[in-house]
Amino acid sequence: MGSAYPTLRTLDAVVLTGGAGRRIGGRKPFVDIGHRRLIEPVLSAVAPCRSVRLVGGDAMELAEFSGEVIPDRWPGEGPLGGVATALSVVGSDVVVVACDLPGIDSSVLEVVAAAGAGRAVDVAVARTDRRQPLVARWNLTALPAVERAVTEGRRSAMDLLSSLTVAEVPVDPESVVDIDDHDDLELWRRTHVGGEGPAPRIEPMAVRDVTVEDLESALASGARLIDVREPAEYEEMRIDGASLIPLSTVPDNLEAFRSDAPVYVMCRSGGRSIAACEFVASQGCEVLNVEGGIMAWVASGRPVALGES
Repeated sequence: MGSAYPTLRTLDAVVLTGGAGRRIGGRKPFVDIGHRRLIEPVLSAVAPCRSVRLVGGDAMELAEFSGEVIPDRWPGEGPLGGVATALSVVGSDVVVVACDLPGIDSSVLEVVAAAGAGRAVDVAVARTDRRQPLVARWNLTALPAVERAVTEGRRSAMDLLSSLTVAEVPVDPESVVDIDDHDDLELWRRTHVGGEGPAPRIEPMAVRDVTVEDLESALASGARLIDVREPAEYEEMRIDGASLIPLSTVPDNLEAFRSDAPVYVMCRSGGRSIAACEFVASQGCEVLNVEGGIMAWVASGRPVALGES
C-alpha cells in the first residue's frame, strides 16, 4: 500500500461541513446513516491527503473529528463560499468533498485529483449524469473566479464551472450519492444497512478505547505509544517517548505497529487515532486507541514535552 494514492498524498483536503441541514434535521455531519455518522466515510476517503481541514459548522462540535476546523469566510453563501474559503486559506490546490457523500472512497478521489494535475486545468470533477463540483480538485488558478462569483452573490458551483477549464472523470454514481433529506437517508439505510430506521453504530473494526490513566500505567511498564498527528502539532506538544507517524503515512509504516504487546495510538482528541487503529487492526496489528488524545492527557494535569524533539 506504500504507493497507494500518490496524487492525494501531495494535496490538502477540505471537507465542507457548513449549512443548516434543515431538510435532514440539522447537524448533517452527525446524522446516523446506519453504520456510522455521515461525515465518517468522507473522512476515511480523504485520510491519504497531506492534511484535512473542515470548513463551516460549529468548531466545538466538530473538534472530535480529524482535521482543523476553519470558519467559513462566506457563511450562508452555499458550497461555493466554502470552496472560496478552502482555496484562500490553504493557498494551494485542494481536494474538496461535501460531508454528505457516504459512498465516496479514496480511489475515486485519487483519479479525480490526478485528472486535475494538468497545467491548464482549473477544476477536475467527478462526472455521472452531471458534473459533481463537490467531488473535485479545485486548483488555485480558479480562486479569482470563485471569489468574484461569491462577491457577486452567485452561489452555484455548478454554474461557475462553465467559465473555467474543467477536466471530467466518469465515476460510479453510487460513489457520489448525496444525503440531502430524510428520503435520501432512509433509502441509504435500506440499501446499505437493511431494515428501516437508524441502526446501531458499527465500527469497521473493533478497536478498544483506553483512558489516559491506562496509558500512563502502560508507559511506565514500557508500552509503545504512536502519535498520528502532524509534525507541527507534535513539535508544539507531545507525550515524552511517543513516536510520530502522521495519519497519512500510516499505510507506509505498518511495521511500526507490529509488536508482541498492544501498541497505544493517540492524536489530538481521538478522531485520527481511531481511524489509524481501525486500519492497522484490519492488517492484523493489536492496537489500543487513547480516548480523548493528548487533550485529555493535558486536561488531567499530566506532563508534556514541548519544542523540537
